[in-house]
Amino acid sequence: MAGIPVSTRIPRDAEQLVDQVMRDEHLDRSTALRKLLLLGAEEYRRRTALEALAEGRVSFGEAAEMAGVTLWEFWDLAKARKVHWVAGDVADDVKQALTR
Repeated sequence: MAGIPVSTRIPRDAEQLVDQVMRDEHLDRSTALRKLLLLGAEEYRRRTALEALAEGRVSFGEAAEMAGVTLWEFWDLAKARKVHWVAGDVADDVKQALTR
């Protein structure tokens, strides 16, 4: 994986988590840090997409795209996190997302 080098400081409890991931998954420190960073980025994308949907700033399909998941995965995610949204016509919203 080609990437850019990044230097940062992390709290002690985060260092302990990195060490645990290294042990549990037999990874080197850089790989463990990358894995945790990517998991956090994925969660951030999903959370911001759910918030945008709940606030009515985006359609259901746009929110799924923002989250980087399929419509069905996003449906399950919104249901699991009890996110409610109101769309003028949900059927049109889903049809529009499926034609992308």
